[in-house]
Amino acid sequence: MALLVAGAAHSEDLSVYFPTALGNTWRYSVEKSSVVSEQGEPRRSEKKGSVVDQIIERRKDGTAVLRRIVNESNATMDELSMGATMELRSEPTSVSVIAVGVEPDAPRPLPVPNELLSDRIPGRAVQTNQGALVLETQLVSQTKASTEVPAGNFSDCLLTETKGPVSGFLSGLPVKSGGLSVKIWYARDVGLVREDRTLQIVVATPDGNTVTVEELASKRLESYTRP
Repeated sequence: MALLVAGAAHSEDLSVYFPTALGNTWRYSVEKSSVVSEQGEPRRSEKKGSVVDQIIERRKDGTAVLRRIVNESNATMDELSMGATMELRSEPTSVSVIAVGVEPDAPRPLPVPNELLSDRIPGRAVQTNQGALVLETQLVSQTKASTEVPAGNFSDCLLTETKGPVSGFLSGLPVKSGGLSVKIWYARDVGLVREDRTLQIVVATPDGNTVTVEELASKRLESYTRP
């Protein structure tokens, strides 16, 4: 597999792996599972849902606005739905998220653009917050790959891996150690077709013990439409 490395001459337009034409729509199935391990039997839970992404605006400066609708449910709760918008900058040398907002709020610019694809590996370190958790991630690899999902078999993909440590607090408990790993497959002329995410956290409890939380999430493209 060909690896794109820092400082290497770039011979491919990365924007073709995330097309941002107005009206482009992606529909995904999502599965999440979590295991909480402490004294006694591990507690397990599962969620299933769907995600719909659509390019709703193209600006004169080339920025695209993507709207995301997330629906999620499990065995103990009714279906939840939420919306978010993000601003994308898609260029030959990089594809980045530059602003994010959860509806009804408008997108807010990120202090550092979140690089999805880049001609320089490793990418810039990015710090984000997920509640009281602090995620410090970096795009560490980008290779040619293929994958199969419900929407079809995609032979011309870029597979990226983003990794980094996790700190902060989970449910009010301090994080002793933690890490996040995200692998994403982007198909030429289609966009994101597959995502696998692993989050592992160890927190300290007031009685001096620890609790380990591991979350696995997968996203698979079900269909893709262009105007």
